[in-house]
Amino acid sequence: MIDPKFNGCCKCWAQAKGDRHIYQELLLTSTCTSEEIAGKSAKKCSVCGRKTLHAKSGLCKNVSCTMFNGTFRENNVEKNELNKIKENK
Repeated sequence: MIDPKFNGCCKCWAQAKGDRHIYQELLLTSTCTSEEIAGKSAKKCSVCGRKTLHAKSGLCKNVSCTMFNGTFRENNVEKNELNKIKENK
């Protein structure tokens, strides 16, 4: 499980008041936006322009961003996956 203090959903973590079991339950039903996941003190991502850089990890939490979670993505496909596809041709 992602450590919520460092890269998880800031909104759900705050609602769970630090209880990991409640946090996991909240994640199952969560409809949090990328900004809510990143947290109130999130910074603006220089790639997508949204305030989605996670407050603790600094990783972009916008799934549409090419730098989602710090991994370069082309058309929302991780670069590693693209390389695997290319290798199998």
